[in-house]
Amino acid sequence: MLRYDDSFHFGFRPNIFFTTLFYCSFEWPGSGRVHWFDIYTWHRDYERCSNCQWIVKESGPCFYDTATRMFDFCYQWNRVSLMK
Repeated sequence: MLRYDDSFHFGFRPNIFFTTLFYCSFEWPGSGRVHWFDIYTWHRDYERCSNCQWIVKESGPCFYDTATRMFDFCYQWNRVSLMK
């Protein structure tokens, strides 16, 4: 479980012959909803980052843009939000 301002790191080698995909799920205390997002997809992320960084907000995850030095590529959660 991560708490406010915590971080999580992991490493891997993308497989260019298959679709590399990692997803994460997030729940805010008391919300009763689990949100999830494809935190790494080969097609979207292979060219743009070797050390991908995200910040996660209740509204959705935001990707760190090295050009602007900001988390300004924000995305919506994947469509299905599961009730606990």
